[in-house]
Amino acid sequence: PVTALPSSISSRRNSGRAQSNNNGNTALTSSHSIDTGMLQQDFALVSVDIVLRGRVTASKGLGILMSYWPNDSLETSFKDFILAYLSSPWASNKQLAAVITEEWSRSTIVNIQTPLTQVSPLVSIISSFMTSILESNPPNFYSELVSVLRRIRAECQAMLNTFVSVGKVSPNNIPPLPTQVIGEVVQTDNSTTLFSVEVAAEMSGNVFNNLLTQVLSRNRKSSTEDVESQLHDRQRRVVASIGYYEATKQKND
Repeated sequence: PVTALPSSISSRRNSGRAQSNNNGNTALTSSHSIDTGMLQQDFALVSVDIVLRGRVTASKGLGILMSYWPNDSLETSFKDFILAYLSSPWASNKQLAAVITEEWSRSTIVNIQTPLTQVSPLVSIISSFMTSILESNPPNFYSELVSVLRRIRAECQAMLNTFVSVGKVSPNNIPPLPTQVIGEVVQTDNSTTLFSVEVAAEMSGNVFNNLLTQVLSRNRKSSTEDVESQLHDRQRRVVASIGYYEATKQKND
């Protein structure tokens, strides 16, 4: 809770802001508002946990609001954005839409004590849409995974660079990586190859083994033990990053 300052303290503060120095110049004080940053969900000001709790709480509030909304305008007011969130490439949007729908259904049942299907046509629309989602396979990708894919690509590039710097493989024998990852750009056709977790798996598997064969074939085993150890260390990092990606995606599924 915010309490008002005593009038004596408040007046002293106000007068202190306008005090003049010996040269007659007014000493100015500066202030910085953090409201804008908090509303924009600046993670330098608020933690991710607080932002997520705020979004979930707001979604629950919206669901409760829907239970009191007039039935004749319920569909026109909420259908488009709920269906858009349920079909969003962002897993968080899907989850928030589910929170809204669940809270709406619970609050509606408490308020009117009648089956939801008798309340609004929107119920059948959302129910059919969510059923189709549950019956279909999970999406291949979520937009939250873009940053994870970027890190995996960086690990793959570091692994390939190690073959050049440590394994002395010709740069001409190193396959190029796609410069952009899935989710960074909209792929309008199949002519543009984007970096994906499948590309990473190929690089850490077949490509790694082929390049390692080149390294071992040109050197004696005793002289390549340290080189091979460094290369395998890079491979393990890529494999670990792929495992983290898959675990994160499965959690979102």
